[in-house]
Order: sequence, then C-alpha cells, then structure tokens
Amino acid sequence: IISFCLILVIFKVREKNYILKIILTVFMLVFLTIGIWNLFKINETYMDVKNKIHNQQIDYSSIYNLSKEKNVIIIMLDKGISSYLPLIFDERKELKKIFTGFVYYPNTVSFGPNSISAYPALVGGYDYTPFASQMRSMEKCQKKHDEAMLFLPLIFKNNGWNITVTDAPVGHYQYITPNEMFDEKGIDYKNILVNSTGDIYENEYLNKKNTLYFSLV
Repeated sequence: IISFCLILVIFKVREKNYILKIILTVFMLVFLTIGIWNLFKINETYMDVKNKIHNQQIDYSSIYNLSKEKNVIIIMLDKGISSYLPLIFDERKELKKIFTGFVYYPNTVSFGPNSISAYPALVGGYDYTPFASQMRSMEKCQKKHDEAMLFLPLIFKNNGWNITVTDAPVGHYQYITPNEMFDEKGIDYKNILVNSTGDIYENEYLNKKNTLYFSLV
C-alpha cells in the first residue's frame, strides 16, 4: 500500500524536485521489496505448518492412558481468565456439585501477558520466571523456554511415571511444537488441537469466509 501511494506521489512531484523524486523512488523500491519478500515468507511458513499438520497421524482413541490406581492430570487453559470462574459458578449452580473438591485460588497473577512469557514459569517454577530467565542472559530465550516445557514431564518420568503431553504452546519457538523435543527424552507427545480444531477454523472461517478481512485487520 505504501509503495503504491509513493508511486502516485512520484508522478505528482514536479520535474524540478528531482532529488525528492529519487528519494521517493528508493523508498518505493524498498517497501515493494520488503512486501514481496514477506509474501514469500508467509506462504513458506503457511505451507510448513500445513505439512506438519497433515503428516501427523494420530489415533484419537488412545491419546491418554489412565491408571486405575493413581493419575496426575495437569490442564492449562491457555487464554483462560480465572476471575470468570466465580461468575460461572454463580450462573450455573449445578457445576458446584460437579467440581466438589476443586479449590479456586483468586489471589494469583500470571508472570506475563502471553504464552511465551507466562508458560515457562507455570510449568518450570520460579527458575523460569521472566526475572530469573534474564539472569541467564548468555542463554537463548528459546532454550530456556524448552527447558521449562520439559521440566515437569522429566520429573515424573524419572520417578517411574508414564507421561503424555499434548499441545504444549510454542515449543522451540514454533507455532506447532515439534514432537522431537519430547521424543528425544522418551516422552509421548501429540499435537491434538492443531490437527482438529485448527483445521476446522482454517477451512470454515479463514479460507472460505474472511481471508481478506483477516489480512486487513
């Protein structure tokens, strides 16, 4: 858009403003080059994600194998707002019986406004809070993020538990967490939501209806 606007401006600039024409032309070429390069990068990233999704064959009937004796299930509701919970219980009284034994801790706060900054501390403890991570300034943020993701699974695995992890966010700083991160440690890992919900959203909402509007927004 900027490039096309500059083209219009260039045509309207008088001949005597030769230097201004050169400057505007350079800017136009720069923005045009960046735009074309981004188009290729977006397409490359999209195809990479799409191939990863379709190459994963998941048997949804046997994702979690629970024991009859003892199980530990950790669920993180990404983008969940905990302060809504009392309002939900007030509106749906029957849920209070279903959640008997559940403890709600209202006096809590996230360590960050997004998954990349908040998730490591949630699953890795205080050593992976933003402040503690910055103390290890010579290490890449990606490395510390991946360590935090493996922290709890490895503790359970080293104590004789069978571990299954699904849909861990932005592992290795990629949109789809690579299975290899967990496979190398002997931990079963699957991307479930990307294969099911993600495909539905992409096909029904983005591709068929709102691709143009989404790109403009």
